Amino acid sequence: MRDYITINELLENECFGDCNLVAGMNGLKNKAKDVVVLETPDGVSWFQGNEIVLTAGYAFINEKKYKSEFIKSAYEHKVAAICIKIGRYFGEIDNNLLSDADKYNIPLIILRKETTYSKIVGNFYEFLFNIKTNNLIEQNLAYNKLLNLNSKNIKLEKILKEVTNLIGKKVRYTRFLSNEKSNLLYIPINTTENLGYIYLEKEVQLNDFQNNCINYAISLIKNKLYLEQTFLYNISQNHRIITNILLQNQNHSQSFLDSVIFNLNWKSSEYYCVYFRQNKKKAIANSDIRTFLGFKLNSYFLFKTYNDGMAIFCHIGRNMLQNILFDLIEKLDPGNKYLQIGVSYPKKDLKEINLSLEEAEKISKMDKKTIYFIEDFPKEKIIFDLVDTLNGREIVNDIVDKIKKYDFEYNTELYLTFCSFISNNMIRKDTAKELHIHVETLRYRLNKIEELTGYCFENSKDLMLLILSKEISDIL
Repeated sequence: MRDYITINELLENECFGDCNLVAGMNGLKNKAKDVVVLETPDGVSWFQGNEIVLTAGYAFINEKKYKSEFIKSAYEHKVAAICIKIGRYFGEIDNNLLSDADKYNIPLIILRKETTYSKIVGNFYEFLFNIKTNNLIEQNLAYNKLLNLNSKNIKLEKILKEVTNLIGKKVRYTRFLSNEKSNLLYIPINTTENLGYIYLEKEVQLNDFQNNCINYAISLIKNKLYLEQTFLYNISQNHRIITNILLQNQNHSQSFLDSVIFNLNWKSSEYYCVYFRQNKKKAIANSDIRTFLGFKLNSYFLFKTYNDGMAIFCHIGRNMLQNILFDLIEKLDPGNKYLQIGVSYPKKDLKEINLSLEEAEKISKMDKKTIYFIEDFPKEKIIFDLVDTLNGREIVNDIVDKIKKYDFEYNTELYLTFCSFISNNMIRKDTAKELHIHVETLRYRLNKIEELTGYCFENSKDLMLLILSKEISDIL
């Protein structure tokens, strides 16, 4: 609630009677809460701030030092304005005082000799009383408006708009904090868990009324979001059960599949599978990923959790999905340390749900970047198909296992050398540099790999099998 009057308001309403503002014009927005009379030299030190000082100058008789430092001392004690009654004791108002008033933005007002302090004080407190009374009325009306919003049918945007109108400051909501430094003040909405934040500009100075409005709005938003969160949690559990049913049985009737699409509120049966793999220790909870996606997709997605992550199935266009995934990385894994995300081909039939899961899970094993759409990697798709054949797996196991077994028995680094050599396009100089070994040492290791596997790097067919073995081994 407002508890002050600006100096400009006091002058406009002639609270000081017939007076002249002679300096400190840039301080007219100063806030005054009290009026005090100063007639002792050290009286300035008693001020608490936001006072209007009335003086006839008796305090400065034979006290030139106090008079010369009067304005500066008043500034240090946060005085709102100074009113001097001329023709009494103050004496000359010299240029130094006027200059200090302008410098420190303290309005300097000259009162007539016949002006009475009691009239100024009475005018001030009557004006302040009227302001507080009007504020109480406005505050009561504002609280009534907020009370009328206390309905589960009121949208979050309506609450924020009403609070913005009441306090005159833009108030907004976000489910997740931004990782970027900003000039925004975020206020958490907490229950047993964090439900998001309302935010406004950090530089904004809020009074008690504005803070009360915001706190009441938070309580309304908290109740609304808590109910929504509980509802969405129940939906989420149902979707988890449906996902398990779909993945375990491929022979559902079309009517059942159509009912799933309808309950998911999908406009068609087209969907993507997205696999979230934790490529290190499980540092990001699956529940945090689901919460983020629930906020973005209104929980209209299927999901299943795994030891190394989670798969979700969502009906959304590629561009929007890609933007959501980038946003998720920014919010939950800003350093790209933990998540690898694979996205299947778009599917048009829930009967292909297992195939979409396999595609997303496999492409998530790539390690060059964070988000992979399998349709962007046709070469890798061929490798996946080879992995799925019995012969493909046998070739990989035969070649790779022999190299790894030798490393284990003799504490060597043949497999590391094998992977580095292929990754460096069989360029020996680059491989040796990467491994910090001599080229002759590299030659010895490559010869040993050829001896163990029975395949030669100089033979084109053998080389193809060696390369495929390395690529497939990376995926398995």
